Amino acid sequence: MTFGTYTLAPTNVGGQGFQLPQTFSAADLNFGNLVSPSASSTGLAAPSSFARTPLSAVDNPLIGSAGNTGNQGLGLGMNMPTLQLGMGALNSFANLWQSWNASKLAKEQFKFAKEFANTNLNNQIQSYNTALSDRAGSRAVMEGRSPESAQAYVQANAMRR
Repeated sequence: MTFGTYTLAPTNVGGQGFQLPQTFSAADLNFGNLVSPSASSTGLAAPSSFARTPLSAVDNPLIGSAGNTGNQGLGLGMNMPTLQLGMGALNSFANLWQSWNASKLAKEQFKFAKEFANTNLNNQIQSYNTALSDRAGSRAVMEGRSPESAQAYVQANAMRR
C-alpha cells in the first residue's frame, strides 16, 4: 500500500533484509474525510510528522533516562519501581504466611475429623456388641440353652476393631 512517495509495506533493501520506513509525514496519509479535533479544542498541538524513536532515547528505570550519564538510573532507591518491588516482595511473604497458616489449619481440621470419626466408630462398635449380647442372651433363655452358648455366639459374632 503506497501513500505519496512513502511505502508503508516493508521493502527489501539491497539484499540486507526487509526494512520498515523510518519517517513519514501526516500530510502524506490520505484517510478520506476524517475530522480531527483542532488544537484549540484539545489544548494540544497536533504532531506534524511521525518518527521512529530510537530505543536509546526511551526512559527506562533500569538503564536511566535518555541522556542520563549519572548514577541515577540503577532502578533502586526512593522511586516507584523500588516501591513496587518492595510491595511485591511483601505481598509474596504475606501469601506464604497465609498459605502456611491455611495448611496448619487444614491439618488441625483433619486431625479433629479423624478423631471424631474414630470416636463415632468406637461407639457404634460398642452399641452393636451390646445389642448382640442382649439378643443372644434373650434367645438362649427363650430356647432353653445355657448362658455359655450365648457367650460363645457373642464372641464369634462380635465386632472388633
